[in-house]
Amino acid sequence: MNLKSSPTSLSNTNEWVRLEISRDHMAVYAAITNFSIPTPQLASLLKQKLQQAGVRFGLDKENIKKLLLEKKPDRRLLIARGQPPEPGRASQIQKLIDFNPRKPIAFTEQLDIRFHAFRHPNLVRKGTPLVRWIPGKPSREGRTVLGEPIPVKPVPQIRVEPGEGVAPHPEKPHVFTALTDGLAFFEEPNRVWIKPVRVLERVDPGVGNIKEKGSVIVLGDVKANTRIEAGEDVEVYGVVEDARIHGHRDVIIHKGFIGHGKGLVMADRNIYLAFARYQNLQAGGNLYFEYELIGCNTTVGDRILSPRGRIISGRSEALYRIRVDVVGSPEGVQTYLVVGQDDLLRRKLSKVQEEIDAYYDRVIELKQEIYDLVLRQIDGDLNEQEEKHLQFLQRQNDLIPERIRKMENEKAQLEQALETIKRAEVIVTGDIYEKVTIQIEKKSLDIKRKLRRRRFHVVGNLIESEAYSSY
Repeated sequence: MNLKSSPTSLSNTNEWVRLEISRDHMAVYAAITNFSIPTPQLASLLKQKLQQAGVRFGLDKENIKKLLLEKKPDRRLLIARGQPPEPGRASQIQKLIDFNPRKPIAFTEQLDIRFHAFRHPNLVRKGTPLVRWIPGKPSREGRTVLGEPIPVKPVPQIRVEPGEGVAPHPEKPHVFTALTDGLAFFEEPNRVWIKPVRVLERVDPGVGNIKEKGSVIVLGDVKANTRIEAGEDVEVYGVVEDARIHGHRDVIIHKGFIGHGKGLVMADRNIYLAFARYQNLQAGGNLYFEYELIGCNTTVGDRILSPRGRIISGRSEALYRIRVDVVGSPEGVQTYLVVGQDDLLRRKLSKVQEEIDAYYDRVIELKQEIYDLVLRQIDGDLNEQEEKHLQFLQRQNDLIPERIRKMENEKAQLEQALETIKRAEVIVTGDIYEKVTIQIEKKSLDIKRKLRRRRFHVVGNLIESEAYSSY
């Protein structure tokens, strides 16, 4: 250790106490060279020496006592030491489950779902441990024997921020658990929360009908003669058999929809399922299936898509497009594929136009009513009831332009849909067998022989068929 000497003398010729302070100011060594004067006087000299050198931290009183009392000339003892800085240890949050959410579904032509590996990794049940907080240790700055602070870099000391549906375990306060069934999320660096979901092991007549404002996930099967309605999504990991399911967003069925045609799956948005046999399907948006639709009555407001699937028998109708791998069967089972039916859109457009016209008529009526009442108001001829009625009419008059704007937007969307529907098509990427009927707009085409890789669309007054390649 590099030391520097700071001697102090009792006289010009004799040095009684000698101090050595390390260059880093972290240690002070002392030696007494002459014990011929009384010990209290030596102690006073040592104290004076320390004060002159500016030493005021980390004094070792035991070693100072030993130096004075044992009276060993030139014995060198450590009498003060600094405090080195102590780097802290960051607290940690240990994840006890998989917080990675399932990738959101984007309904594109490239969509390819494998339902055997499509469950939510972050689905948890009530009471599930989610994270463990591991306390850290704050950094501690150091100090030299001269009292100078030695800075140290602080380390983060974060704590778990429990959000909705999360709380500390009553017996293990460092462990945070789910207060409800749902999907668990972790937001870096420290927030954990649950999106509540109604989770059921199965649904059968014994469980009864289910109606939920949020989403519903069934881990097992849904048996016949049951109903599920959810304000958001309905997802079934098992099989659905002759049940009625309505999801006001999406419906997802992992292991198929079967039975004797007494069931119905409805989604305001999209339906995703492995397969369906002899059942009824209705979606406001799209339908995706992995393997097959057999004998189903299917109606969707946008597209039917299955990169590897087949449609055999039944009637499948989409507004804009059907794209599947195989249609029909070698046995020649009658199968209908229908796209481009614009009757519903035209009825909606007509109704919207009627409502817009009615609003404009109402605007004229309101202006006249308001004008008459305002004139009477100026003359001071309105009673209290008529004053309130005038205010009501003025509020209505203020709201109508926004309502008309919304209706005009809806009208524009319907008109755009009617233009898009003119490009309606059926695409079969594999085989299409005899006794398949293609209907586009008001036109119909019966398949008389087996075809392969075809695109069907309207040209003029006929349905044309052309070779199709996805490359």
